[in-house]
Amino acid sequence: MSGDNLPEARTLDCACIVYRAARRRWIQQVEAAEVILPDAFMLRPQENSLSVCPADSVSPGECAAKLSNCERVLSLHVGRVCSVGLQVVADAEDHAQIRGLPHQSDNPVEAARLAGLLAAQARIIRVT
Repeated sequence: MSGDNLPEARTLDCACIVYRAARRRWIQQVEAAEVILPDAFMLRPQENSLSVCPADSVSPGECAAKLSNCERVLSLHVGRVCSVGLQVVADAEDHAQIRGLPHQSDNPVEAARLAGLLAAQARIIRVT
C-alpha cells in the first residue's frame, strides 16, 4: 500500500488535516486524560509509510471503519507534520501517506523521536 511509484501522488497542502485510524493499544488512559502513544506513528516492518485519510475526503467515522472495532481516530495538521521533516502525500482521493519515517531497526533513536513528535501533535477524535 505504499504507492511510492504512483505518478498521480501529490503532496498535500500544509493547511490540510489528515486522520489516522487508532488501534486501541495506541491510546492510554492516564488519570483523567487519554494519551496517544508514539507506537501510533512507528512503521511496522513491512511498511514504508503510514496510512492516513485526508479530512476533506473522508470523515472520522469513515476513517475509523478501516479498522475493526475502531472507536477513535487521530487528527494531524499536515503543516505540523511537514515541520518535522516528513511529507504527507496523497495517492488516492481518500488515502494519503506520511513518508520519511525511518524503521526502528534502521534508526531507533530517530524513529522514536519522530513518533513522539507526531504523538504530541495528534488529537484524538471519538467516533462512537
